[in-house]
Amino acid sequence: ASRDGTIKIWNSMTHIPSGTIHVGSAWVTAIANLPLSRKLVACTADRYVAFFDYNQAKISDFTSCISEFEGVPLTVDCFKLPNSPLQKEIIIIGDDQGYCHIYSMYEGWHYCDTKHMKCHRSQIERTQKL
Repeated sequence: ASRDGTIKIWNSMTHIPSGTIHVGSAWVTAIANLPLSRKLVACTADRYVAFFDYNQAKISDFTSCISEFEGVPLTVDCFKLPNSPLQKEIIIIGDDQGYCHIYSMYEGWHYCDTKHMKCHRSQIERTQKL
């Protein structure tokens, strides 16, 4: 993450930057890797989240964006539901207002009611029991 709105891609063998992804003009506040869908998620201080596809020839062009945040997204994490027969990734984004936004990659871009989360209640309860 950075203050200049970019993400640096580093070569793990040479420890030299091998590329730059321009996310925007505001600070990049958090990034995460989505291994199943092969995407990179970047949160910004401009109150949006951009998704970059590893499968594209030019990764620097974002493929999707979520921009309805009232607060600044500060953290992002991704996980696969344990024991799920589906290849489903769940993305959780925390903002500076104290809210957690939950998105399911299997179901497409899905916005949840952050107070009730009825649409993910069974998934959350099943995950908490493990």
